Amino acid sequence: MVFRLLENKSDNDEKESKKVKVCTSIAWKSFTKIGVVDGKEHAECNACGQQYVIGGSKVGTSHLLRHVKLLCKKKAKFHDVGGMIIDHAGKLRSREIDQKCVLSF
Repeated sequence: MVFRLLENKSDNDEKESKKVKVCTSIAWKSFTKIGVVDGKEHAECNACGQQYVIGGSKVGTSHLLRHVKLLCKKKAKFHDVGGMIIDHAGKLRSREIDQKCVLSF
């Protein structure tokens, strides 16, 4: 009888302690969940508005990442400018260093 009370108590604790699923994929920087449409959860691209099915055990975020990388025509195109310098004419150029021409002091 004591065993049954402990067993029932642990079942209730499991139901109460369910955690909210955290979205950790970088795809969620470009997509927003819009809710359930036709019985399936959907997400929408922030740039072009295209909707995709999400959730479930077989539907992950790889198709969302593929959309952002290859298919989305309206995405912002930013490039890393860390390796760029401004030349004497004020134009942005890539930093090219000729190792053979290094001056020694």
